[in-house]
Amino acid sequence: MISGPNASGKTSILESIGYCIRGKSILGSKDSDAVTFGRDRFNIRLETESPTRKPVNVSWHGRKTICLGDQPIRRARDLLNIFKMVFICPGTVSIALGSPSGRRDFLDETASQINPEWANLVTEYRVTVKDRNSLLARDDCDPDLLDVLTNQIIEQGVELRRIRRLVAEDIRKLSMDFDVDIHIDDTSDLSTEAFARKKAVEMISGRTLVGPHRDDCHFSLSGKRVERFASTGEARRVIVLLKLAQARIIQRRSGIEPFVLADDILAELDSANSTFVLNELSKFSQVILTNAGVNPAGDYHLIEVGNA
Repeated sequence: MISGPNASGKTSILESIGYCIRGKSILGSKDSDAVTFGRDRFNIRLETESPTRKPVNVSWHGRKTICLGDQPIRRARDLLNIFKMVFICPGTVSIALGSPSGRRDFLDETASQINPEWANLVTEYRVTVKDRNSLLARDDCDPDLLDVLTNQIIEQGVELRRIRRLVAEDIRKLSMDFDVDIHIDDTSDLSTEAFARKKAVEMISGRTLVGPHRDDCHFSLSGKRVERFASTGEARRVIVLLKLAQARIIQRRSGIEPFVLADDILAELDSANSTFVLNELSKFSQVILTNAGVNPAGDYHLIEVGNA
């Protein structure tokens, strides 16, 4: 546990660890924004006790470089084959309370850490949708190329829906004891006929309106949709439960225990829920938790910052 007052650098430590595991900001920041104020570069090095894992170096000076040991990593997502990670922070509650896109991303992120082929499919599907949207927005939209991209979305989309259902079922099995469930509405037509019916609207909007990126997805607590009926406190508990389920699924499916990075989540929970979360986190060996309040009782390694 990393303990200290607000603005003492606790989140920056998690961000640094996340950079080395993901090759990019886990907070969604641009690389240039991650540089310390007044500096023009950063360099981060992560070493683990595992004899099979080489050190990771991430540096930026106008251009980002990632190295595993002495070997450059061409794509940040290649690190997914080596490191797994689950990140929880106060803002994570938006996954439960926000739009379906956050919940779809939750499933896709889980799938990507389970299987490299699934990770490739998630990336390929998103690229195909982006390319098709760009083509639709053009005045000289090539109909033949549009057909090619449409067929790719259909082929990739059928497989992506299958993978999401598998992941959702795994999550369901682990969370049902807490009366938490995940639901996907992926029954909309995914065919050339469906695209033909939407073509005129798509040409006007410049957006692809058919496919898994439009599927509804929601969480439920005691049978009620979380984003509609749950309090903020209930939604926090739901997302923490689902994130812990995500960590267990990634470990079971990939055989690699994930790092669990939890930023100041105890401040958002009452005493009973804090005790529950700490007990669940203790089941993992690679947990880094930050805390700005009174440190809870328990057996953990404590690092205090910002108290000089």
